[in-house]
Amino acid sequence: MQIHVTSGNIAQQATDCIVVNLFEGVAHPGGATGAVDNALGGAISQLIASGDFSGEANTTALLYTDGKIAAPRVLVVGLGQSDKFDLHGVRKSAAVTVNALAKLKGVKNVATIVHGAGIAGLDTAAAAQALAEGTLLAAYVSPQYKREPQSAALASCTVVEFDAGKVDAVQAGVDRGVGIAAGVYSARNYVSEPPNVLYPVEFASRARAMAAETGLACTVLGEAEMRELKMGILLAVSLGSEREAQLIILEHAPAGTENDAPLVLVGKGITFDTGGISIKPSANMWLMKDDMGGAAAV
Repeated sequence: MQIHVTSGNIAQQATDCIVVNLFEGVAHPGGATGAVDNALGGAISQLIASGDFSGEANTTALLYTDGKIAAPRVLVVGLGQSDKFDLHGVRKSAAVTVNALAKLKGVKNVATIVHGAGIAGLDTAAAAQALAEGTLLAAYVSPQYKREPQSAALASCTVVEFDAGKVDAVQAGVDRGVGIAAGVYSARNYVSEPPNVLYPVEFASRARAMAAETGLACTVLGEAEMRELKMGILLAVSLGSEREAQLIILEHAPAGTENDAPLVLVGKGITFDTGGISIKPSANMWLMKDDMGGAAAV
């Protein structure tokens, strides 16, 4: 899915569906939601007055616009209580939106406002980042090992900011969220690989390729190097495998930080954990490929 940022009025977006929000306790929506409500002749206000929609967190209501605005559909997503709404709520609301729209075959492209940057008072860039993260992570589709390959239900999402002075902050937040989601996608893809495909040497090979692409330094120690360093415990674990162990070290040292104290992240990278196999139930043995999730996240 592609995420774009634009300045404008959400009610004027020509797309398959526009997404607005509502907090609990709001009888007459304002802001972007109010603009859409007015354009629809008070349809959102009618939903509220009828009791059919209250703005409860993680609920949605779908409206068809009958040509009153350019988009044929409006999805209203509930955000819950404004004084309790936070960045986690932004991510959750974005995910709820993606899951709701994924059920609509006619929706491929959507436009949304940033949740929480108005009434809830969240920082604009941080809220935009959380929106991008929640949207992309909910839209994730594992790319391999499906008899019938899946494709993402949504093709694009446009984040619309009415205040032109905030567009740069929204763009910066979205860019950061897209980058974080890309990292999570990579980790999920690694974890999805079976251990006969992603074994230590292959994992190290992919780490080298990623490092070359992103400008990181990459050092890989094989078992001979680990013996020289007396890394006996790690080597002992590897004795149970016909594959050679690898220790992958990725380093990022921007100019001017060479003398700073290092920040070290360590991730467990056992590509298939058969430890205690005699007492583990066979029903869940396949999950042991997840034991490299820590290294994948790093």
